[in-house]
Amino acid sequence: MNAKKSFGQLVRDHKWLILMELVILFLCWIIDKTFYLNTYYMNKMVHFLTIMGMILVALVWFLWAKRDIAIHKLFAIVGLFIGIMYMVMIPAYDTPDEPLHFYKAYQESNALFGIHDSEDGYVPLRTDDANREPKNKYTNYLEYEHYYEEMIIQLKSNLIIDNAAMKDTDYEAFPGQNGGAETQLYPYWPSVIAISLARVLKLNTAPLYLAGRLANLLGFLIIFTLAIKKTPVAKVGFFGMGILPIVSQQAISFAQDWLIMSLSALIVALMLRFWYEEDWKIHEMVILAVAGGLLCPLKHYTYFLISFLPLMLVIRALKQRDRASLKRSALIFGGVILLFAVIVIIDKMLADPSAETTASLFGKHIIGWADTEGWDMNTLITETLNPKRFLLFHIFAETFVRYAGTYWIQSMSAGLGSMNISVPTFFSFVWILLFALMFAKRKDQKVEVKGRVRAFMIIITLLLIAVILAGLLFGWTPAVYEFIVGVQGRYFVPVLPLIMLAMQSDMLVIDEKYDKGIVMFSVFHAVVLILGIFAGFVVATN
Repeated sequence: MNAKKSFGQLVRDHKWLILMELVILFLCWIIDKTFYLNTYYMNKMVHFLTIMGMILVALVWFLWAKRDIAIHKLFAIVGLFIGIMYMVMIPAYDTPDEPLHFYKAYQESNALFGIHDSEDGYVPLRTDDANREPKNKYTNYLEYEHYYEEMIIQLKSNLIIDNAAMKDTDYEAFPGQNGGAETQLYPYWPSVIAISLARVLKLNTAPLYLAGRLANLLGFLIIFTLAIKKTPVAKVGFFGMGILPIVSQQAISFAQDWLIMSLSALIVALMLRFWYEEDWKIHEMVILAVAGGLLCPLKHYTYFLISFLPLMLVIRALKQRDRASLKRSALIFGGVILLFAVIVIIDKMLADPSAETTASLFGKHIIGWADTEGWDMNTLITETLNPKRFLLFHIFAETFVRYAGTYWIQSMSAGLGSMNISVPTFFSFVWILLFALMFAKRKDQKVEVKGRVRAFMIIITLLLIAVILAGLLFGWTPAVYEFIVGVQGRYFVPVLPLIMLAMQSDMLVIDEKYDKGIVMFSVFHAVVLILGIFAGFVVATN
């Protein structure tokens, strides 16, 4: 009787875990029976994702829901599991612009081995890597099946290659034909080291590619975990941001986004710490200065306003006439400017002088993808001052009317892979609801985002959105368009903490006791979405 009671009590104690695990198993069964009856390796992938998801949900249940593990430590575990699931689920080259970034990392790895590009500027690869080049556009689910077959076979029985000879290709490294004269190398260092190590060990193409992705993921997790640890407010909100589908996808990509998203979160977190807490530590000041200096040059200086957030500390110290705070904040901001200047100088020294940017503010230029003229500042100023047109305002307004909702949804959970896989609208709205709950004000919250801080966040957010849109207006939009093209929701992800923190108010206050349930459900929801996204690959290619 006691044994039966103990078993029954065990079931009652863990009923929600059992329910979540059953739902995941049911989804696996649905996907198996609905889509992949004749696709052996896609079945294997579904089973792998299901097992990983079930293990993750169980870990979060016992470490978080039933115990009190620190949330930044929990994020490190959750982020690693989810990252690995995305890393093997999304095929090589299937994230935005990943081929160019992979070739850039490979190019830098070649340099370590003393191997140079061809006379035409193309990147040579190992023979096996060149011969097994994956597709960067999948048109039907059988192509996904073939990719997973190649990957699984290489990982199981063909891990090592015999031929390390190089082969000439016609592949260009980032920034490619539509890029500029320079690009920063440090976002590629983790993947370059991983690729180089894989080459030394003579690993095959699939493990080499996965090693590069894993290195970026680990770099992202280290920085983002530190951000969650240091922020004095909205730790649960930062946790939610770190497992957003679009963030998870870009964290495992060869692109620079892993560094941009994590550094942005770290800068905001440390800024909040220094603004509301007085016990500044030297190593934290150094970290903030380095993070700001590293972020500033990326994406053609698009996120420089986030890098310059320490200027807020300087302004406050001047108004308060606090010499000690002024000295510390000036050192931080000076460190940002100094590192930024050093990076730009080195960048210019290493840049190819023959390379040209396609975008020009005041001169005529050609938009590469459209092979037509783009917008220039002279035309915009003339047409904007024309009272009959107000062109610049019209362009921005038209862009927002057409795409504002799309950008918001994409920044949450859509636009994944080369097929732009969109999850069902219901799940996207669930993410938005979860995000609002995660960033909402807490009942016993000691730090309140209000007054000048809130106003400054709103101003920075609006300016950053304007900078992002302006960059794509001049660099990607043909002059025949009266709305901006090329904008993707992922560009706005670094701004999300500022948006959500600025929206905190007494209208929505959450008791901390609900945080366990909110975090638990967010992880479960992330696992369900991964299975849904995988099914979406097939739906989109059928």
